[in-house]
Amino acid sequence: MTLGENKNVNEAAIIFDGMAVLQSMKKTSSMAKISHLKLAFVNRIKTLMKGYTQGRVIFDRYFDLSLKDKTRAKRAASSVTMEFKVHDNMSIAKVSLKELFSNSRTKSQLAEILAEALLEEFKGSYQNLLYRTMTKSNLIGPSFCQKK
Repeated sequence: MTLGENKNVNEAAIIFDGMAVLQSMKKTSSMAKISHLKLAFVNRIKTLMKGYTQGRVIFDRYFDLSLKDKTRAKRAASSVTMEFKVHDNMSIAKVSLKELFSNSRTKSQLAEILAEALLEEFKGSYQNLLYRTMTKSNLIGPSFCQKK
């Protein structure tokens, strides 16, 4: 389907804070692995993008020695933060999302995995998606700057 054929599509872009979308999600019993969380996240973004031709998903950069990280560490001082090695088959059945998000390195790995999943999902789609920590896009060349 081309943009001209879809009368219910708004030619405006919508912008998401990727981690805010992820943190707003509830972990269900069917989310036993990172791959399940990833699929749920992609489906949430797809739902939120309905009616838009472009989406921007922004993830913060998670620097270990940043002021934001130090503030987060102070807030979490009473609890133990764990760093996880994030991969599709990682079991999260006994890990809360709060625990998963408590470490900057883990959040950074998760953001990378989710962004790659979004780009794969939107490859070849009439909906353009841009992920930003580093710029990654499903578009080729400068076309994402041009009005259609």
